[in-house]
Amino acid sequence: MGALLILPLRQASELHDGKIRKRVLVLTEGVMVRICRLLEAAAIQAIETEHEHINLGQHKGCCDKTQ
Repeated sequence: MGALLILPLRQASELHDGKIRKRVLVLTEGVMVRICRLLEAAAIQAIETEHEHINLGQHKGCCDKTQ
């Protein structure tokens, strides 16, 4: 699994979207370690579900546990 952690997703994620940025800030309260964990969890879910990108619709519930 170590190699999996350094490989990029195959498709561009929608992290530039204002709605996603706002959701990230709400879920993490702007705490950097929480932001990193949230993005890591979303990326893992994207790989496991074979979506290969992060977007608001597919990953709404993936990071609620990181709070």
